Amino acid sequence: MMKTNVLLNEFSIFDYSLIEINEKITSLYLKINLSITKGELGKLVSAINKILPERDTLQVNTASEELGNSIGYNSQNLESINKFLNEWEDSYNVFSLNLKKNVNDNILSIYSPSEFIKYISTNLVLSLQDFSNLVVKNSYICFEYISNTGSLKYIPSSKGIIHRDKFHLMNTEICNFNNSESIKLIPEDFTFNNNYETDELLKLFNKIQTILSIISLYDITSLNKSKFSATLSGQKKLKTEIDFDDLLCNQDFFKIYNWVYRSGDIEEKIGLARNIISIHYIDNIFKIADNTFVSLKSNYKLYLKSNTKNYLEMKSQIEDHLWNTNRQMDSIKKEFSKNLFASLIGVLTFFITVILTGALTANKPVVFTEQVLLLSWIFVSIFFLILVFKSIEEFFSIKKLKAEYENMISRYKNLIDNQEFKTYEKTKNNFEFNLFSVNRILGFLLTVAIIICLLFSNNFSIEKNNQNKRKKTCKIILQVFEYRM
Repeated sequence: MMKTNVLLNEFSIFDYSLIEINEKITSLYLKINLSITKGELGKLVSAINKILPERDTLQVNTASEELGNSIGYNSQNLESINKFLNEWEDSYNVFSLNLKKNVNDNILSIYSPSEFIKYISTNLVLSLQDFSNLVVKNSYICFEYISNTGSLKYIPSSKGIIHRDKFHLMNTEICNFNNSESIKLIPEDFTFNNNYETDELLKLFNKIQTILSIISLYDITSLNKSKFSATLSGQKKLKTEIDFDDLLCNQDFFKIYNWVYRSGDIEEKIGLARNIISIHYIDNIFKIADNTFVSLKSNYKLYLKSNTKNYLEMKSQIEDHLWNTNRQMDSIKKEFSKNLFASLIGVLTFFITVILTGALTANKPVVFTEQVLLLSWIFVSIFFLILVFKSIEEFFSIKKLKAEYENMISRYKNLIDNQEFKTYEKTKNNFEFNLFSVNRILGFLLTVAIIICLLFSNNFSIEKNNQNKRKKTCKIILQVFEYRM
């Protein structure tokens, strides 16, 4: 289904010759030599304005060699259109049309498919960079071919993709695309549901989809002007460079891309895909056999079956290690609690003994004497040092268990299902919680011990001050009594 330039169709009923035409991603330029009357010009301007979507802006200029000047109008400015029609004369016969294609509601216009395709084919890198900038800004782009009989829209499947950055991140981490900084596109950006086999625009989009799928699958890829080069390391290491015009569309590349990135272990799948493609290519790595995708899925099933036994054994080892780790952690916690309880009983026994001894001793108003307080501080200090030693011992024991566990998980990370990996991560969080608990208990006990000693010291100071006051009072009474005598 060959598509024509809608603007040239409007000029075709007049005597005109085309001087220049080119359509880029966001602009269209048209220059023609046109013989037309003033009445016909008014109808032509009106017809063109009806065709243009409101989002696009057309600037028309016409020059006269005879008068040596030019006039023009902007499609968005009615006053300039009227002024242009009033000033126009028959000698103005060279028309220049500059059309700015703006994106509105995620839609971008296409007016001349043949020129649009020609520009992209010869300026592939610049075109994809422009597309990328539009997609990054608008999240997705729909293309609308503008014609006299209506418009045809191409809506990409990337419209429903929310986590675009996730897919781009996976591509850049697993594959090395040399243009990844300036081109942030995914194959879904050029995947459409339109089914016109003779549609030249759809063929262009499918070709770009193929390139983006290959970029997401092969080891190293690069775009330079209209050249596309790729390196594939599978059963064989292969490198090929091809011109964009010579590249053939192949939906199998997109099917493989979808299969790799949509579910399961990506690194595992992409490794197998590279191996299968490297033995199923025809002539070069941009052309693969029709049964490549079917062969890939069959080999993956065999791979899963052969690895089921190893996977179950590996999972059993992890679970055994996890059980032993938890048992050792529980043992460490119980031992720490036991030592903590014993030390606490010792401290409480000491203070209770001191208090009872003071209470049962006659004529002893101060229970916590200087000697008793000194002994209390020494006893509490010894208790605290023992507790610190035990806490440090437990701290390093838990850290050692944590390091062993993390080392084991890192070895099997690529073989563990994501959901199971989250479960194993919870055990890692338990290590962190236990380390935090040790520090918290240690700080709490130290605070309590210091507060108790400070309270007893304060009590001792108060009692001692009261005793000194009583002695001073007795001394004054004796002096008064001796004076009266």
